[in-house]
Amino acid sequence: LDTEKEQHPPRIRQRRLAFGVWSAQDLLDQIHRSYPGPVILIMLQFPTPFASTTHNNTTSTSCDDVNARNSQLPVDQESGFMVTSSLLETARILLQKKRQALAPCSGGILLQSNCEDVAVTMRQMAEQVGFSCMTTPQSKKEDTNVTSLALPQRTRNWIVVGGQRAIGPGWSAEPLLAKHGRTETEVACK
Repeated sequence: LDTEKEQHPPRIRQRRLAFGVWSAQDLLDQIHRSYPGPVILIMLQFPTPFASTTHNNTTSTSCDDVNARNSQLPVDQESGFMVTSSLLETARILLQKKRQALAPCSGGILLQSNCEDVAVTMRQMAEQVGFSCMTTPQSKKEDTNVTSLALPQRTRNWIVVGGQRAIGPGWSAEPLLAKHGRTETEVACK
């Protein structure tokens, strides 16, 4: 085994498009070390959700089925969840790198999840490392009906345990990416 390769992912070649198999943290670290230009946008879209606490104090990782529990998925946001404070700090540094070249504009990060508690957690983590929320064209309005069948079971459970809602300023009611730029998950959620 070549331990040098295991410790450091291969250098990213400077192209317009590349496919790689790295953790999100390793990828951003590699970009930070080797990419000379400005980074304008980082998108963290639909990470595998961590287990949620339900009104019965049980856990679930499914966005829709309160009884589902896949032991291969992250237990919580501190144990194996893709989005970490370290990842967000690296993203913040990358987006500020070569900032003067982008004046007056700086880079941004797009966080997306189809699980409301995961979205709220990612936003809180991002704000803790220095990101601020942009104004969205149409803020998401609150659905006060906790039993609404329009809400996934995971969201209804989140509301019941008193979780902060993803509503109001900074939460978009409409997709932010052009139609052809949306992921399969975003299209399926619409």
